[in-house]
Amino acid sequence: LRRGALWEEEEIGSPMQAPASPPMRRTSTTDTPLGLGGGDRDFGLESASLDRKEKSKELQKRILTISEPRALLDLVKSEVSQPYFDHVNALTCLHRLSSFVAPDGTPRNYQKFKRGTRGGYLSSKSPQQPRSKSSGVSDTAGSAAITRNSGKSPGRPMLSRRSREGREGLETREENVPVLSGPRRDVAMLKTMIRDYKQAVSSLEKRTISRISDMGGNTTANALWAFAKIQQTPTTEVMQSLENRLGEHVTKLSAQALATAMWAFASLGKAPNGRLLKALETRASKTMHLYSAQNAISVLWAMVRMRWEPNREFLHAMDKRIEYILETYPNEREKKGVSAKATANLVWAWARLQHRPRRSLKTKIEKKICHVLLDFYPRHLANMLWALAKLGWRPKTPELMPMYESRVVEVIEGLETQGLTNILWAYSRLMLNPSPVMMRTLSNTLANTIDRCNSQDVANSLYAFGKLSTMPSPELMSALRMQVLSCRQEFNSQMLSNILWAFAKLEFTPEENEMAALEQQMLAKIHQFNAQAVGNTFWSFATLSVHPSPEVLNVLSQRMVSVIDDFTPQNVANTFWGFAKLLYEPPPQLSRALTARSLYVVKEFKPQNIANMLWAFARWGRGLNEPLARALERQLEECVATIPEGVALPLPPKHHHRLDAVEGLEEGLPPSDDFLSSHDSTEEEDERDHIVAKRKVSFAAGELNSQDMANSLWAMAVLGRENSPVFRRLWEKGQKCISWDSRELVQLYEVHSYIEGKLRRQALSRNEEVDESKHLYWKTSDILKRARDECSRVQALEKQTTSRFHRSVASALEDLNIDFQNEIRVGTWSVDIHITEPGLEHILIEADGPTHFLYNSTTPNGPAILKHKALADLGWTVVSVPYFDWNECADDPEARRGYIQRALQAAVVQKHNLPTTIFPPATTGPNTKESPRITSPVLGTPPGQGAITS
Repeated sequence: LRRGALWEEEEIGSPMQAPASPPMRRTSTTDTPLGLGGGDRDFGLESASLDRKEKSKELQKRILTISEPRALLDLVKSEVSQPYFDHVNALTCLHRLSSFVAPDGTPRNYQKFKRGTRGGYLSSKSPQQPRSKSSGVSDTAGSAAITRNSGKSPGRPMLSRRSREGREGLETREENVPVLSGPRRDVAMLKTMIRDYKQAVSSLEKRTISRISDMGGNTTANALWAFAKIQQTPTTEVMQSLENRLGEHVTKLSAQALATAMWAFASLGKAPNGRLLKALETRASKTMHLYSAQNAISVLWAMVRMRWEPNREFLHAMDKRIEYILETYPNEREKKGVSAKATANLVWAWARLQHRPRRSLKTKIEKKICHVLLDFYPRHLANMLWALAKLGWRPKTPELMPMYESRVVEVIEGLETQGLTNILWAYSRLMLNPSPVMMRTLSNTLANTIDRCNSQDVANSLYAFGKLSTMPSPELMSALRMQVLSCRQEFNSQMLSNILWAFAKLEFTPEENEMAALEQQMLAKIHQFNAQAVGNTFWSFATLSVHPSPEVLNVLSQRMVSVIDDFTPQNVANTFWGFAKLLYEPPPQLSRALTARSLYVVKEFKPQNIANMLWAFARWGRGLNEPLARALERQLEECVATIPEGVALPLPPKHHHRLDAVEGLEEGLPPSDDFLSSHDSTEEEDERDHIVAKRKVSFAAGELNSQDMANSLWAMAVLGRENSPVFRRLWEKGQKCISWDSRELVQLYEVHSYIEGKLRRQALSRNEEVDESKHLYWKTSDILKRARDECSRVQALEKQTTSRFHRSVASALEDLNIDFQNEIRVGTWSVDIHITEPGLEHILIEADGPTHFLYNSTTPNGPAILKHKALADLGWTVVSVPYFDWNECADDPEARRGYIQRALQAAVVQKHNLPTTIFPPATTGPNTKESPRITSPVLGTPPGQGAITS
C-alpha cells in the first residue's frame, strides 16, 4: 500500500496528538499578555506539526521497505510511542504484518522461519534498516530480549564500580546457562515471535484508535480492513468508535471504500448497527455505477456473510452492473475484469442469496467460466458447481461440463473431502450423470480420503449416490459404511434421514449392527426430526422392507402426530404407503391424524398420491372411511376428466419398471424440465422414451399415468368400490387412451377376472342373467388375448416354491389318505392345494403364512382377502389354514389331522345349501386338466379351529 491509498488530501492538514504524552494545554488569547510572543507560539506549533508530518512520511517509507517480520516487530516496538507515528503508519504496519505472520502469530512460511533463526529471518542479527535521523532509534531496538548471549553492547552507559561488578557477575552466570539449539531453539524463537506479535497488534490497535478523530470515511474503512486482514476483532468499544466514525462520513465513501468496509465487517463477523447498515445500503445503491468487478462481488459476498438480505431492486441493479462489466472488460487480466476467483465467488454469493440472475447474464457467466476455467483453484471448482446446484442452474453451454470435468480430474488431489462431496451432491441435484472417468476419479479419491470425512461429508456422499441411482464401488461403499458407524453420534436428524433414504434408493440393506446404530441415534434425536425427515425415514424402512424395532416405530409414530400439521401431500402419501408396505396398521392416534390431514390437503393430491393411498388401504384390506374414500374418488375423477379423448397417457418412469418400485413412492417428483439425464439405455428403453415423448404428456406435471390407473383400479376392487362411478370411468378411459405394459396387463386382468366372477355369482344367486352393462369390456379382443397370454407367461416364469408350512399341511392330508394336487393355478391365482378326493373336488386349501396377514397380527391383509373372494366367486370353496393356528398343534400330528378333518367336514356340510356353478380349468403349469363339474358351496366359518373363507 502506498501512503496515498490510505491518506486523504483533507486529512493531511488535520491536527495530530501524541497519545503517549499528556495533551498540551491550549491557552486562549486572553491567557497570553500582549507583546509576550503569542504569534511566535502559534508559529512554533505549526512548525512542530510540519516536522511530525515529515517524520511520519519518512517512517512510512521505511515500513514499506521492510521484508522480514522480525524487523517489522522491532520497528513497531520502538516507534509506536513516537508523536509522529500516526494512523497511516499504524494501518500500514497492520497490513504488512498480515502478509508476514498468520493471525496466531506464527510465520506464514515456517520452513523459511527455521532457516531464519540463524540467517536473520526472525533473528535480531538480521540486516539493520537505515537509522532514522528524526528518531535516532534503530529498527532492531529491543532485540536483545531475543538473543541472550549477544555480547556487550558498544553503546552501554558508564556504570559505578559496584554496578559493574554486579553486571559482570550476572554475565558470568548467564554464560553458564546452556545455549539452545536445533528444535528447542526454533520453539523458543517461535514463542518469542508470537508474544511480540500480540504486543505489536495491541499497540497498533491502541495507536489507531487514539487517532480516530483524524480519520475520514475512507481511512476508517481501511482501518476496519486492516483489522480484518489480521483477523483480530477489536473490542466492543473500539468497534463502536469505528462505526460511529464511518457513519459520520458514510455519504462521502467511495465505491472502493464502501466495498472495503462491508468486506471487513463480514470478515470480522460483526454486522454494523441497523442505522449504519441502512446507510451503507443506500450508499451502495448510489455508487453502484462506479463498482469494479471486485467491488460488486465483495459487496455481495459481505451481504451473504452478514445475513443481509437486499431487496430485489438492488440485486437486479447489481446484475446490470456485472453484465456491463462482462461486456466492457471481457479479458479477466484487465484491472476491472472478472477473474476466475471472482466468477466463482459471484455464483456462490447468488446461491447463498437465492438470487437467480436473468438468462442473458447466465449465458455470459457460462461463457466466462469456460474462458477462465483453467485458472480455477480446486476450492473454486467445488464452490461453483455447488452454487449452480443450489440455484437449479443446469448449464446450457455444451462445452462447459466437459471442460469442468477435465479440470476437476486434473486438480483432484487438491480437493478436500468437503469439495469432493459437494461436487457429487451438485451432480445429483442437477440430475446430471458424471462421465465414467469423472465418477471413477471422484470415487477413488473419496475412498482414499474417507478417514477425513466428517458426518456431513458422509451423509452428502451417500445422498448423492442415491440420487444418481449409482452404486458406489465395493471399496468406497465399505469405507462409507465404516465411516457411518464412526460418525454416528455426530449425525443430526437430516443426516440420518438422508443416509437411510440413500440406502433405500440404492436398494442396499444395511447389516443388523449398522441399522441398530442408526436406530439408536434416531431414538436419541427424534425431537429434531421435521415432517420431511420423519416421512422419508419411514419411507426408507418400507422401501428396504426392514421392520423398525418397536421402540423406533413408536417414537416415529408419536413424532408424526406432533408434526402432522407440516405434512405435505407427499408426506401423507408416503406415510400411508410405508405402513402398508410393511403390513403395519398405523396406531389409532396417528391414523386419525393422517385421515384429518388427508381431508385437509386432498385438493393438492397428485394422481400418484391418490393411487398409492388407495393401494395402501387395499393392502390393509380396511381402514378407508367413507368421507376420505369419497374425497379421494372426487379428486381422482377430476384427474380422469382432464384426459383428452384419443390421447395416450405416459408410461411410468423407468425406475418404476419393477413391481416393488411401481408400488413405491419417490421422495419427490423430478423437475418438469431438464428431467432426462445422459445414460446408457437399451433399444427397448429408447423406443419407450420415444413413445413417452411423442405423447406430449408430462409425468412430472402431476397427470395420470398408466401405473397410477392400474393401481387405482386394483385398489378399488379390493376395497369393494367397484360400483363407484369413477371406477367405471377409469376403466373405460383407460381402454381408450392407454397402452399397457406387461405388469399392468396382469394387474388389470386380475381385476377383470375378479369383477366378472363376482357378477356371475351374483346373477346365479338370484337366478338371473348377468347384466351386460356391468361387464368390464376391453378395447379389442387382441388386448384381452394379450392380457391372458401375459398372465400365462408370468405364471410360467414365476418360480413356484413350497414352504415348510405348506409341506406340513400336505403331510397331514397324506396321513388322512386324501388325494390332492400341489401348486395349481386358477385363472390368475396360484393356489397351494386342490383336493381331488371324490366329493371334495370343489375345495381349495390355502396355507396362509405370515405374508397373508398384517405384521404381527391375525388380521388377513388386502391381497389375501381379494384372492379368497375371487376364488369363491368363481365357485371354489377356499379353506384357509392360518400359520398361527397350525403352530399351536405343531408337535401333535394327531391334532393336525383333526384340524384338517374338521375343516373339510364343515365344507361338505354346507355344500348343498348354496347354488351350483361351473369351475374354470385349473392348471398345474404347462399341463392342463379339466376339473370335474361339481357344486361349489360358499361356506361360512365351520365349528372347530378351521377357518374357511368364501
